[in-house]
Parts: sequence; C-alpha cells; structure tokens
Amino acid sequence: MVRHLKTLQHLPTLPPVRSDEIGRYPHTILPSEAPRWYHASRRSRMRWCLQAPKSGRAPQGETKMKSGQVASGWNRVRVSENPATHLVSDAALALKCARSANDRKNEEETTRFARIAILLYAVSLEAFINFVYEDSEVPASRWRNLSLRDKWLLSALECLPCNGELETEHGVVYRPGDPIDTFDEEAEPFVSFLELKAFRDSVVHLKPPFVMVGHDEIDLHLDREEYYPVSGLPKLLQHSRIEHAEVAARVYQAMTEEVDRQMKGTVLRKFEIEGGAWVESYVDDEEDTARGPAFSL
Repeated sequence: MVRHLKTLQHLPTLPPVRSDEIGRYPHTILPSEAPRWYHASRRSRMRWCLQAPKSGRAPQGETKMKSGQVASGWNRVRVSENPATHLVSDAALALKCARSANDRKNEEETTRFARIAILLYAVSLEAFINFVYEDSEVPASRWRNLSLRDKWLLSALECLPCNGELETEHGVVYRPGDPIDTFDEEAEPFVSFLELKAFRDSVVHLKPPFVMVGHDEIDLHLDREEYYPVSGLPKLLQHSRIEHAEVAARVYQAMTEEVDRQMKGTVLRKFEIEGGAWVESYVDDEEDTARGPAFSL
C-alpha cells in the first residue's frame, strides 16, 4: 500500500476544470503542466497550494488555487500553513537593508539591521525545523520537548520513517529500514548553527553585564570585543556587522539545504512561497483504485 502525495506548489494559469471530472473523482487534481509528487504508505494524500495572503509574496507570474476550487468535492480537508516563511522573508529583508546601509556608509543603521537579520535567521531555523516535524506528522510526544539542537540532529531520523516508502519524480528515494543521514554535531554547518543559536539565546534571555572595574579601565572594558570562535558571530550586540548578518544567512542556507538532502529533497519546496497554505485530502488506496485515476490532466 502506498500513500501518494501530489504536491502542487507553483501553479501556472489553470484551465477550467470540467464539473463532471470533479463529480466522478472527488480527489481529482486540478490540471497543471508539471505536478510535483511523491508518495508514502497507506492513503492517497493530494495537496494543493492556496493563494498566499495579501501580505505575502509569491513568485512572479505564478497563480495559486483559491480555496473554493481546492475544497470542491470533499466534506473535510486538512489545511496546513507555514508561517515560518514570513520569518525567513523578514530576515532576508533585514539583510538587504543592512547591505544598503553599509553601501551608504551608515554604520549605525548597518549595525541595527545586521543585528535584526542575525536574530531573525536564528529564529527562522527554529520555525523551519518545527514545520518539518509537524508536516511529517511525527507524534508530538517524540519531539515537542526536544532541545533545538536535538530537533535538528534527530530530524531525518524521526521524520523520514513517518513518510513510509517515499517516491519522488526521480523514483523511490527512501524505504523503511534504509540508512538515514544526519548531522555531524562537531562539523560544519552544525557548529556554526550552535553559535547562531547561542546568539539568539543571549538576546532572548538577555543578561546585562554588570562588572567591577578600575576607574582607569572603563574605556577598555566598554571597547572590548568578543566573538564566537568558528562562525565569528559577535557575543556583544553592539558589535553586529554586515559580515555577521551574511554569516547568519549562510548558516540558515547550509542547515536547511542539508536537512532537505537528508529528507530526500522534500522539504525546501515547501518554503518557496511566502505565506503558503496547503490543502490535503486523503483517499484509501483501495478506494482510489476503484474510483479511477489519481488525477486528471
């Protein structure tokens, strides 16, 4: 038994759907030139991307389905949202502003926007991995209480088996029992990720430094600079620079690309549209076979 997951995240302009198709096959996928799909075990699971909210942005020239089109033919559907995409976009915007301020030689604005970008990329990584667990339907009791470090270390080990046999457009890429790759916590990019997490922790749980110094050491104390050894990220907020924001962006990219590789290329595609939501219907394989084709073009 296989559970087929057809993922349509980027849809071209859609031709009309014949009403008789929807009536005959309630699980009919609306036509698309290039449907993305993979399947796992037990139930057919059809997925569409809805129109992003007005505050979100979608790739230029692409059209998403309206909720009425998608929900037609089912009594109940599952709606999945990915608000983490907003954080990632905000981080990229802050980095863009930091670059612009740096080009204008505005040191104060560069520092402010760089600091925002670093923090947002760190927060985005936490939101990213939480979405991966939720989307994979890993039981909450197995991951909700994990530390952020352990969520990333165990992500593929916990999430891949929940998908059963996994098939993409490239064929079967995972079967239960196959070896699963994970992160080396003593190598890059994981070490830099832990330092980015430490930056985030120092901001969220800010502890003002109060120390006793000699009256002739005040300037020396205030001018001190402290950085994490591998990533070079600052330990003091006032020393955030454009290069540190660039590092945070690279760490985010490296971590997300690596977990996508471990998850057989099924993760990053769900972060390509800001504010995207997915609607899924479920059909048992036996029922699916009796009704006819899984989708109609």
